[in-house]
Amino acid sequence: MSNHPAWMAGHLPPTPPVRQPGLLRRIADAFGGYVTYCCPETDCDVQIRVRGMEPGEQRRYQELASDHARHNHKSA
Repeated sequence: MSNHPAWMAGHLPPTPPVRQPGLLRRIADAFGGYVTYCCPETDCDVQIRVRGMEPGEQRRYQELASDHARHNHKSA
């Protein structure tokens, strides 16, 4: 569900899908009580793994992981 008015439908760029960590990482997270957030860009390998934080602080790390513009990029 979107927070935008109905008239804006079709006028906004599509939201990139949420990238999930691999199966082994998700299993390790489940056993260790971690949460891993990945950058939504397919060519970016930034992952942030957190444990034992309050929801507001976890949200901050989730936003940091999804903000591709702030990630350091390797130069070719």
